[in-house]
Amino acid sequence: MIKKITLITLALLTAAATAFSHTADYENAGTNQYKKIRLFSDVYQNSDLSSIRLRDANGKNIPYFINSNSSVKSAENAEYPLSLIDSYVKDDLFYFDYKLAEDYKGDVIATGISFESSNNNFAKQVTVYGGYDNRNWEFVTGNMIYKIDGNSALNINFTEENKYTHYRLELQNNLEKISFSTAKLIYNKTMFSELYFTNMISPKFEVEEISDKKETHIKVSGISKLRLKSIDVISDSIFQRTATVGNISKEIYNLNFEGQKYMDRGLDLNGYTENEELLTVVIQNGDDEPIEVKTVSVNYYVDELIFESTENVTLEFGGDLKKPEYDIAKSKDEILKLNIDEMKFLSLNMGVELEEVVEEKDYTIWFNITIVVVAVLLAVMFLLKLRKK
Repeated sequence: MIKKITLITLALLTAAATAFSHTADYENAGTNQYKKIRLFSDVYQNSDLSSIRLRDANGKNIPYFINSNSSVKSAENAEYPLSLIDSYVKDDLFYFDYKLAEDYKGDVIATGISFESSNNNFAKQVTVYGGYDNRNWEFVTGNMIYKIDGNSALNINFTEENKYTHYRLELQNNLEKISFSTAKLIYNKTMFSELYFTNMISPKFEVEEISDKKETHIKVSGISKLRLKSIDVISDSIFQRTATVGNISKEIYNLNFEGQKYMDRGLDLNGYTENEELLTVVIQNGDDEPIEVKTVSVNYYVDELIFESTENVTLEFGGDLKKPEYDIAKSKDEILKLNIDEMKFLSLNMGVELEEVVEEKDYTIWFNITIVVVAVLLAVMFLLKLRKK
């Protein structure tokens, strides 16, 4: 029984001491309130992201959230002048007909129409029609334009993009006989896209020729469990072959015509993950000689940890813990709008047991539990001996 108690005690102590077997240290940088560190391949290959933890110098947990991409905002703007080709009155309605002042190659896409007027103190309901000649018109939109006491709104936004070459304005009750000195189509479009974080590595590989299948097998190591974006086969050979990873195939090539080089040596993997130790790239050679592979380049998706700190931090990974829930995650959108400093990577320690820093990591509860368990077991043993006597 004493032996069993000892084994249980050692197991509990080991669980407490080796909750994390790998660490990485980072140095504080910058003066902003929030910091970030970018994860690397060892983290993905040796842990579940839900179990990683950040610690300060005293071993205290630092709340964080995981961010995988950044939003990229881009704007496209253009203006196309219009020429007035006709204006007239019909049934108490006033009409102004316009067409594009210049001929353009391809479609002219517009998101609105804008005017300038020397008239003042007016407000008019305007209906806009569009067409491809000066005879057939289609309703586009309606809105109010005005110019009162120095305030004006002479732009009309369309509900959708239009490609008309002619535009007609219909005004109601134009007793003031307002006119427009200029008119132009406008194109304003703001686009948002997500840019996912990636790292590039040149992993170790071995090449094996499978003669009976007329295939070259490139066996890549050190990238298991990574979410792969792409893999490039770098070679000086002239080739045009089909490359396959898993169920993903693509024609890759490296060609040279009269001194002009054409190349696409990359295979898009779209987040493919290989759980085995080796990832195999299969190249179909047909009756051609195998290509000479110089190196392999791999792009994989990574994440960032965002947190608040003014000190150096330690990243711990390799444990078996549940995903933490921190309040900071609720403010993710607001925090990502701020300036965030990236901490400097200092060192990586793989396979490090943490017995020496148990107190710093505040594992007191484990020792308390152990003591209670041992006390209970000893009490049970004592009572059993009394009963036997």
